[in-house]
Amino acid sequence: MNKTELAPQHSQWLNLHDSIEKYEQWALIIKLTALITCVMTFIFNLAAIFTVVFIALFWLQEAIWKTYQARLIKAITDLESQLNTSNELLISPLYSQWQANRGGTLALIAEYLESSLKPTVMLPYLPLIIISLFA
Repeated sequence: MNKTELAPQHSQWLNLHDSIEKYEQWALIIKLTALITCVMTFIFNLAAIFTVVFIALFWLQEAIWKTYQARLIKAITDLESQLNTSNELLISPLYSQWQANRGGTLALIAEYLESSLKPTVMLPYLPLIIISLFA
């Protein structure tokens, strides 16, 4: 069964899911651009304030993208709820299950801190901070 053969709600779910994944890809591109920009400010011997401002701007841009992504996640969980109510859910309620398993504020902060220590997350930011402090 391809996308065109799916019910409109299922096609909408797939489109929302694809969009959410694309926002995640763009967040990675923003991180890589921040890294490249940081390196370039050091190569051209620009003042540290430029590096900090550039990193802050990229951080803000990623926050904007993540806000858009969060709105799409809200839309997809609402759609999953509608499909579940109408007994038409043929797709796993991925986002609804994720929301249901999400902890409270302190648990979420602890989870974020734990995630921030993973090498794939820490890699772009920790070296940029260290370089900025010692350059």
